Amino acid sequence: MEATSNSTTCSAALAGLFLSDYLPLLGWVDRLSGMRSRLERAYLKLDSTYQRHIDYHQDRLRQQGKEDGDVLDALLRMQKDEEGLTEDHIKGVLMNIFIAGTDTSSATVEWAMAELIRQPELMKRAQDEVRGCVGSKGEVEETDLHQLHFFKCVIKETMRLHPPAPLLLPRETMHHFKLNG
Repeated sequence: MEATSNSTTCSAALAGLFLSDYLPLLGWVDRLSGMRSRLERAYLKLDSTYQRHIDYHQDRLRQQGKEDGDVLDALLRMQKDEEGLTEDHIKGVLMNIFIAGTDTSSATVEWAMAELIRQPELMKRAQDEVRGCVGSKGEVEETDLHQLHFFKCVIKETMRLHPPAPLLLPRETMHHFKLNG
C-alpha cells in the first residue's frame, strides 16, 4: 500500500498552512519555510507511484486483453476509446480515490473509537462481538463481516453523528409563484 502512505504524506502536506493561499505576494515565505518543497516531494512520490501502477496495468491489458479488471483497467480502456483522457487525468482520479479513502476512513475510525471510549459498556459489547466472531483466528476476515451486527451499528451511528465529509444542505433554487387560475 505504497500509494496509501504516499497519499497520507500528500494529505499532510496539503493540510499545511500556505501563506500564498491567502496572500499571493507572500509565496516566497512558503518556499523559505520548506512547505513548497515538501509538497513538491510528496507530489513526485505520488506521481511515480501512480505511473508505475499505470505502466503495470497497461502491460497487463496488452498481454491479457481481458474486459474485466479494476478501476484503473477501466480508466485505461476509456483512455483508448476516448480522445482527451490523459494519464494526468487518470492520476488525478487515482489521487482522489486514495486520498479521499484514507482521510475519510481514518476520520471514521477515530470518531468511532472516541465514541466507544466515552461509553465503556458499548465498547465491551463491540469487543465481545468481534472476539466471539474471530475466535482463535486472530483477525477479522471479510467473510466474518455479516456476523458483526452490533459493530455495523457502531459504524453507522458514527457516520450519522460524525459524517466524514461535510454534508451540504439542499438549497431551494426555485421561486414559488402564485398561479392565477
